[in-house]
Amino acid sequence: MRATLKQCGIQGVGFKCFGDTPQGISGILPFNVVVGRNNSGKSGLLDLVGFACAGAPPLSPQSKRASGKDAAILVTSQLSNNDLRKVFQANTSGGPLPGNHWEFGQQFVGHQLTRDVCTSSVDWLSLTTIHGVPTALDRIDPAAKSEFLKHLAGACASPLGSFFFHRLGAERDVRPEQVTTNALGLESDGRGATAVVQAFLTRDDLNRRVVESTLLSALNSICEPDFAFTRISCLLNQQTQFWEIYLTQAEKGDIRLSQSGSGLKTILLTLLILELQPLLKTQARDRTIFALEELENNLHPALLRRLLAYLRHYSDEHGSVFFLTTHSSVTVDVFADQEDAQIIHVQHDNKDAQIAPVSDYLSRRGILDDLDIRASDILQSNGIIWVEGPSDRRYLNRWIELWSDGKLYEGNHYRILIYGGKLLSHFSSSDPAETQSAIALLAINRNLALLMDSDKKKPWGRINDTKRRVKKEVDTLGGLSWITQGREIENYLSHDLLTAAVGEPVPALDQYEHFFNEFVPKLLPAKGKLFSRGKVPAADFLVQHMTAENIRGTLDFNDWMDSLCRRIRRWNRISN
Repeated sequence: MRATLKQCGIQGVGFKCFGDTPQGISGILPFNVVVGRNNSGKSGLLDLVGFACAGAPPLSPQSKRASGKDAAILVTSQLSNNDLRKVFQANTSGGPLPGNHWEFGQQFVGHQLTRDVCTSSVDWLSLTTIHGVPTALDRIDPAAKSEFLKHLAGACASPLGSFFFHRLGAERDVRPEQVTTNALGLESDGRGATAVVQAFLTRDDLNRRVVESTLLSALNSICEPDFAFTRISCLLNQQTQFWEIYLTQAEKGDIRLSQSGSGLKTILLTLLILELQPLLKTQARDRTIFALEELENNLHPALLRRLLAYLRHYSDEHGSVFFLTTHSSVTVDVFADQEDAQIIHVQHDNKDAQIAPVSDYLSRRGILDDLDIRASDILQSNGIIWVEGPSDRRYLNRWIELWSDGKLYEGNHYRILIYGGKLLSHFSSSDPAETQSAIALLAINRNLALLMDSDKKKPWGRINDTKRRVKKEVDTLGGLSWITQGREIENYLSHDLLTAAVGEPVPALDQYEHFFNEFVPKLLPAKGKLFSRGKVPAADFLVQHMTAENIRGTLDFNDWMDSLCRRIRRWNRISN
């Protein structure tokens, strides 16, 4: 279902913080990370999405701007054959349209239809336009054109109109509650959470194992190894007649949730809205949008990463869509390079909010400025792997993914930074207090791995002084240093991999052979062109052909990948 949202745009005009120029996004991906300063308009974007989804109430007067003009929420979607056949009939001719109506209407397949949500109802009405429409529609009678557009707006279902919307606000809490006969449901500020848990545990029409097993398992998957729970329960205080959620630990026994930290409440509220809310509302999860605001509040970065990893797993399993507002560099880092995610930057000029997707380096710099991120923020990463260049980063990420069966990945378990070859001479892993002119790696992160090319051209070649010095420092201080046994990182490309990539048998790559200057020229000219555009494009091409089987066995590759993955697990306190 979420595939239908990739071409679905949404914009606001005169709505809350948005001015007279439409502001919004042109497509919705599985993960939509919204960043910006406080009061810039991040929540306003979530309001736009919520009002366009199924079951949304009419826009309230508070949604209008001070000018008093009606607010507009514009939803844009792509017209399909099925949509157009509802309006342009194949068995109809004449009238205001020239010739057969379907022959006329099919020219609009693939064009985009924009509709406005009326301020007094959820029907699709005015401001209906077709973007890029051929002039043929403009040549017919204006009244007839308006009528056809109105029919299209009514006949074509909005992609967002078939999605449900659940939201968790930045200001939230879990409190003891009196249970009433009112309809159950979790409010965006956390109200109703205790009543929902109590109902699942005590009512015969709800499945208590969703709390006792599913919810408990999910909670522990995020909280471990920091802490773990053996039971979730809900008990009645006989004096106050308020119910309260308890979490049981093997060492401490029952713990009132009201006496726990805000971070734990955030995790539990997130899981309640994911696991229980759709069941209460009998809503399909693959047609649900979850809007979660500032999950990082009161959460340690390690817990936040595990919570975000859980959201990714949940989205992959159930097909749900997420909007995440954040001030956290951790959240931005986790999703910045993901194909199924987009970063959305919201800014405010003291008059109106503007929205822009992040697609280039300058935009990313703007985000870093808004989030007030400093170099020291990299301390939040679980571990840092230093490599010489961007092609090394591509190879290493793919190797780690395959070696760990997809369980370890950058942004969640480690980060890869580039030191740039000869700049290594300016780096040191010595105690920062003892380092003056060199850049102290340990000042950046105490969990350190370093990958260096040996640059040896012959078996008797010598590792240069800088690399030997840095390796000794890293090893002495408990880091992991890897100097390639071959000449460069490319010398770990196995014969099976290169054969699969080229599509026919290739010569063997020697341990000390230069991949680009010596090996590639041996290939037929047509095949050699596959690697002629440089190291990074070559790496991008080769990683597509890598498998768990064809990366193994070259030189000391297996031993080093075992060591590196063990080290990454240790950084993240993963037992296996």
